[in-house]
Amino acid sequence: MPLDTVACCFRERELRQKAIDMLSQTTRIEGMWRGDLVAKAMQFIQQLEETGLPDEMKFVPKERVVKDLTWIISPENRSTTVCCSQAVDEKWIHRELVVPWDD
Repeated sequence: MPLDTVACCFRERELRQKAIDMLSQTTRIEGMWRGDLVAKAMQFIQQLEETGLPDEMKFVPKERVVKDLTWIISPENRSTTVCCSQAVDEKWIHRELVVPWDD
């Protein structure tokens, strides 16, 4: 299973962190994705879902999981925008992060 899938879709916090750590240590390109840039996007999702959770909580609760994850690739700006929605106080909030393609 690809590391980006583990980092994005698995909610077991320790396994997710290991996948993000492995991605962040490489600039290896798989298809159109560079590992360290994917790691930055996955850290964004991780922070949204895990901020404020107690350390002893091993899994991200279903109500904290982001939805509608999309990637907007912008070659002209040399960046990728990661977009998602997250339920906050029973309202869906749009979240996004721009990840520049550092050379």
